[in-house]
Amino acid sequence: MPRLIPALILSVAWLALTGCGGAKPAGKVSGKVTHNGAAVTNAAIVFENQAAGVSVKVNLGPDGTYTAKTADSIGLPPGAYNVAVTPSQVAATDDVPLVAAPTEGDQDPASTIPAKYHSPATSGLTAEVKAGDNPPFDFSLTD
Repeated sequence: MPRLIPALILSVAWLALTGCGGAKPAGKVSGKVTHNGAAVTNAAIVFENQAAGVSVKVNLGPDGTYTAKTADSIGLPPGAYNVAVTPSQVAATDDVPLVAAPTEGDQDPASTIPAKYHSPATSGLTAEVKAGDNPPFDFSLTD
């Protein structure tokens, strides 16, 4: 019996480190955000799926483009997402932040992005992510 305990601990640790299943399905999510026809810069896009407990915030590039990824994979888990565009940016690192909805403290008062787009609840923007390749999720913001 004493020999079984270290083997059991080692087995549990191995499963915790490697996982007990394969890779989770993900849908490739990329696109471009424009406002009145111009690329949105110095901002981030937020994808939120409350049912799945997923909220991801991604910086927009200098041309308004983005590619979403989670800590598990490039892309997002399949499902329906509410989307927001917020003037705040997350730190530019290789780490993928999982975030809550933006708060008023995150907002840039000089932003030209209309306030309704700052929250997934009020933006009216949505994305239906399917596993594998998806068409670009381009969002055109208007005043």
